Amino acid sequence: MAVYALSGKCYTAPTAAHGGGTIVPGIVDDIQDSFSIRIPAPIDLCRVGLGAKGGIESRAGHEGPLLLLLPLKDNSAAARTLLFSHLTADGAAMAPTGTGVTGVHAKPPSFAMVVRPNSATELHLYSPAWRIADNAELQAIFSETIPHFGPNILPLIANRAPGQTTRAWLWAAAAAINTEYSLTEP
Repeated sequence: MAVYALSGKCYTAPTAAHGGGTIVPGIVDDIQDSFSIRIPAPIDLCRVGLGAKGGIESRAGHEGPLLLLLPLKDNSAAARTLLFSHLTADGAAMAPTGTGVTGVHAKPPSFAMVVRPNSATELHLYSPAWRIADNAELQAIFSETIPHFGPNILPLIANRAPGQTTRAWLWAAAAAINTEYSLTEP
């Protein structure tokens, strides 16, 4: 698994890699640290050969989904969008049943978000369809409070937008992201 550090600010619903969108407060704003990106690369192990000539062989598997670990320490409307967008249509509140929730066996909603680095010369990270990782979903549903995300780390997985042929995520220069996802600078 490759792990990379990233520092910057997160914007939901961006119109471009450099501009537009709603800033999500409470992410690395009050600590002098970075958050991390993890790209799992599973290794397949299998037995090969017979008898004394046999052994275990390893092969590199396919790259797994990108995992972004955000130290989320805020309960603003923008932060709730990240937490609840996969549960409700508006992403505004916790509503596991009733009006506006994702139907049974329906594809849950997701949100577009870009991570703009502190320095414009560093790489930007974008995905058109972020979702909360499965284990964190369970924590959100049963705890109903941000502090129960231990230790306030919100894991997000990058997905491909439904019906699109673009990549699930891109960590690149702003111009490359704008080209890949047809975003335009304001």
